[in-house]
Amino acid sequence: MSLCSCLIIDPPPPSPCDSNCIYAPNMLVSGQVTACAGSTDIDISPVVAACGGITPKYTIISSKNVTGTPTITEDIITFTPANNNYESGQIVYKVSCGILSAIGKIIIVYLNNCVDTECDQYETCNKCTGLCEENDYDYSAEVPENEALPDGSGLVI
Repeated sequence: MSLCSCLIIDPPPPSPCDSNCIYAPNMLVSGQVTACAGSTDIDISPVVAACGGITPKYTIISSKNVTGTPTITEDIITFTPANNNYESGQIVYKVSCGILSAIGKIIIVYLNNCVDTECDQYETCNKCTGLCEENDYDYSAEVPENEALPDGSGLVI
């Protein structure tokens, strides 16, 4: 399991925060998680929840391009990436103290291991490993270049 750090894409909270404030920033996780990774943690320590004597409540509002429902604690959001075509993931979370609440969004840009990988003609890059692998296609059924297709094959050029 890896721990990802976030780049805050909201301005920081005004300082100092009194005993009743919540700061739930929008955050960006980029280049740290592959779409094939297993359970992954995001450090959400930039969240500030000063609620006087009330214990803050952390909830997941929605998620996109992650597998299952993420979980949240005061320090970490745990999720499993969706093995997709590198579409960004998104987790919207809420921090509340009584009637005071704030909502933040985390955008997860999945790492593409195949960016600089060039594979041979009959290979495909494995997005989980970044390695070239043979295609599962059966090329032995292909007609050699020198042989003509039989009449009535339905191929029109």
